[in-house]
Amino acid sequence: MTLGETELPYHDIDGDFIGDDAVMEAGYALREVLIRAKMENRLTCGVYQAARKLETSPERVMLCIHADLGIVDVAHQLHFALLEAFCSENQIRLFKVGDTAPLETICEGAAPLTPCTPTTPDSPADFSDLAEPLPRSQRTPDFTCVLVEFPEKMDSTCTTLFSLYDHLAEDMTFPQITLAT
Repeated sequence: MTLGETELPYHDIDGDFIGDDAVMEAGYALREVLIRAKMENRLTCGVYQAARKLETSPERVMLCIHADLGIVDVAHQLHFALLEAFCSENQIRLFKVGDTAPLETICEGAAPLTPCTPTTPDSPADFSDLAEPLPRSQRTPDFTCVLVEFPEKMDSTCTTLFSLYDHLAEDMTFPQITLAT
């Protein structure tokens, strides 16, 4: 059963959002969008891979998700600040999640050689700058940033997610949600 087949559970009788329940509802809708995007090979995982995708084809990106982990690493903070600014400038919806575990659960196991797997030798995530690069089997995918490309045809789940995003963005620039597992 998909979100398009059932009424979302966090609306009042008039169909209006009920407070923080919109955050919960957005978590369920985002989960459905990510699952469909994974099946259709429309995900890009990793900070560096996301930057490359945004540099080459930002018009194809409908959504950016990044983990707000309170990272102390200045380099990651700068990358996220630049991603946020770029997404804002290009009207790309950006959700923050507090944990990468649900993103990893949903995005992991995609078909071999998907954008989640580093494939280019010059990618910083490919560790080519090391004296002895790590074998592919020892590399860990980066789920701190995930981009979702537009589908060929928009469905009710995407529309619902966009409505929830617009509602939540009234109160916070980049809504922070908990991704449903």
